[in-house]
Amino acid sequence: MAYINIILFSIFSFAKTDLLELTAKQNIQTLRLFYKKNDSNFYQRGKGSLAFSSNYKAFQVLNDDISSQYGVTTFDNSTFLLWKKFDINRVLSPAKDAEIFLYNIKEKKPERIGNGVSPQFHNDGKYFSYYSYTKKVLTVTKLDNRSRSYSIKINSKSPYFSPEVKISSKGKVYFTDQNDKMNMGLLSFDMESRKRELIYKLNEPTVNLSLCSTEDNLYILESSATQKSFTNLYRFSHLERDISKRDFLFQSSVGPAHSLICNVDKERIYMIKGIHGVSGNISELISYKFSDKKAYIHSDLKFVTNAMPIENEIYIPFRKKIYTLKDKEGKFVINKELVEKDE
Repeated sequence: MAYINIILFSIFSFAKTDLLELTAKQNIQTLRLFYKKNDSNFYQRGKGSLAFSSNYKAFQVLNDDISSQYGVTTFDNSTFLLWKKFDINRVLSPAKDAEIFLYNIKEKKPERIGNGVSPQFHNDGKYFSYYSYTKKVLTVTKLDNRSRSYSIKINSKSPYFSPEVKISSKGKVYFTDQNDKMNMGLLSFDMESRKRELIYKLNEPTVNLSLCSTEDNLYILESSATQKSFTNLYRFSHLERDISKRDFLFQSSVGPAHSLICNVDKERIYMIKGIHGVSGNISELISYKFSDKKAYIHSDLKFVTNAMPIENEIYIPFRKKIYTLKDKEGKFVINKELVEKDE
């Protein structure tokens, strides 16, 4: 039976974390997208098959080569972007485009829409985007009118570069690119005029940008991991064009930081950030709280590299397990103020 009963339990005393672990009746590593509220999920079934399970029933969604791996993302639990990629052990280059499908849970007919990576929805599903390593083109499409599709050329010479992409409620596409010196920049593309504009240019190839967007603002995370590491968090209104008018929210002399996450709750913005630990540099998931203008640490895993926002919660996949930040009452298990000494 493919039904998954997801529960939370405290890690036993011999574990190295105070976070709560997500468990299921089937292998947690096969989950591709899950929902605690209605016990439904997409999961990798066997070799090369993607399946959906809900209410004690399961059915196959995609099936292909035995080494295919799948990913899933959504905005409303009914319309999904699926991607299918060959096992990395069979593909010499990690910069390999996946097959991308649009899938409606009621129609149950995957529709192939293109090849690329990083498929995602924007503005509550009004748009979706993906990037092609092969063509070096960012594709943005309106979901309810797919004739309104835009191809944005990416100029980076790096075969492994994949742009950050966010779309404002005003119909402006924000994305990152690199120049000939490998310096990253923030650009915008207006879908009405089809004009692109440089908003912000970095002067060092070691500095990276991460983006997330709310209804009113674009949030920009600028960070570096060199000897002169730093982390800066800005807020930039969708109504502005002049980057000098951005608001400085958070600054740190420690980096790197990445994986900026918005829209989990209105009080905070989340990121994964380097921190000076007792035994050396570590990385944890932290948040910046708007009301008191302070940062808080929410994990104790020391080597956090990824975080997944699902159903207004954040989950951390870590060493074949998945952890959640909050307990059953919705309170942070770990909520320690981040205090850093000036370097």
